[in-house]
Amino acid sequence: MKSFMVAGLGSLVSASILMPIFGTGVAFGDSQYSGQTFAKASEAVKSNGGTPVISTTVGSQLATDDCMVTNAHKSITLDSSGKSAHDGTWLFDLNCNQVVAGPGKPGASAATAEGARAKAIQSQIMGWNRKPEYCTDPKWCLAMCDQYGGCAAETKQYLAGQS
Repeated sequence: MKSFMVAGLGSLVSASILMPIFGTGVAFGDSQYSGQTFAKASEAVKSNGGTPVISTTVGSQLATDDCMVTNAHKSITLDSSGKSAHDGTWLFDLNCNQVVAGPGKPGASAATAEGARAKAIQSQIMGWNRKPEYCTDPKWCLAMCDQYGGCAAETKQYLAGQS
């Protein structure tokens, strides 16, 4: 029993020493497009001569262009000569659920911090649709319109003219 405890303690100490050196195995892609809609992110990639490719999708409640990018990274696939096989290709992970859950619609619960924030922003967007001049930071408001949806075309046009 004592040797089992010593071996277990030794493994724990070794792991705690080696984790900072080798990492924990979690990898993160380039997240410069995270939080944008797929339409906006893919347009940015295309304008730089790249090719957007959907890597993974969670949910199915939204049109693909309205899905939120949760992660994005350049393809690192190599051909047989060791050169990039997909130069300029970006792989996107998408979340196609609603921002806030509703009856029969998956999404963040309004009881969570994320859901409560989204619900508050959606309420603001409804106010901007009635009176766009209530938005005090048009650039931020446009970003929220893109991220959370719900802005009328007239509201977006007004905000774009103000920023």
